[in-house]
Amino acid sequence: MVALPYMTRNTAAEVLTRIKTEVFGLEEGSSLGAAFKRAGIGNVHDLLALSHEQIDSLNYFPRAEAESTARPAAVPINIGDRNLICLLQGWI
Repeated sequence: MVALPYMTRNTAAEVLTRIKTEVFGLEEGSSLGAAFKRAGIGNVHDLLALSHEQIDSLNYFPRAEAESTARPAAVPINIGDRNLICLLQGWI
């Protein structure tokens, strides 16, 4: 595993943003981005520290239908998104 250089909190958050957009190709409002936010993953260190169990437990709330008043149940992220995280961790 490669040691990451020292980063400020802001820099670590910026690196996570670049990973989400440039490496994972996520768009605003994506399910994986929502799962990160829900889990409190705010920087690259949070992402790289996730265990396989934590990755498997990531979930998000899908957007509610406009006419629905019920809050939707949490949905696990798909297996492709889980694999993206595992591949990134293995690569670094």
